[in-house]
Amino acid sequence: MRERFPHIPRQELDDEVMYSKYKTERGLMAYLERKDEECRRIIESPDAKRIRMSIEWRRSSTWGSNPHLEGHISFADGSWVHEEDVSCSGYGYDKESTVMARFLNHHLKGMLWRRRNFRKNKPPYGVSFVKGYFPHFGGGVGANCTIHVLEWLGFKLVNSSHGNTWDYYELERK
Repeated sequence: MRERFPHIPRQELDDEVMYSKYKTERGLMAYLERKDEECRRIIESPDAKRIRMSIEWRRSSTWGSNPHLEGHISFADGSWVHEEDVSCSGYGYDKESTVMARFLNHHLKGMLWRRRNFRKNKPPYGVSFVKGYFPHFGGGVGANCTIHVLEWLGFKLVNSSHGNTWDYYELERK
């Protein structure tokens, strides 16, 4: 299996096979092929050069204020990605860092993966990592912790602005 699906981390592949919800081997193999392609995309993703995140807080009658993130990432190879509305709701946790983590996990997991030798390079609080799986940005840890993780990845906070109903972060990597 390891030769057929080389991009899926070892422990994750073992768990997917052992705890498969598929009734047939054909269904499992099709799922693992999709998973391997997704993992390949993460591993081969380019490094980011610039990140801009604008968060607007909108009033909700049920949950108070909810963050809606609009983000833009420019990559070192000249490509870029823009997402319009990443949001979350609920209460009892840090919603701002949760939307930041959702946005960053879509595009920067590869950068965390390349720094995965955590014995020599201990990550700051805010990186969730289980051996044999992809590391990812943790949500609900606080916006400052998410910024510290980005600084650990080599980014520098260029601009940070805050208002009553909005927050803005701009980071750049040399």
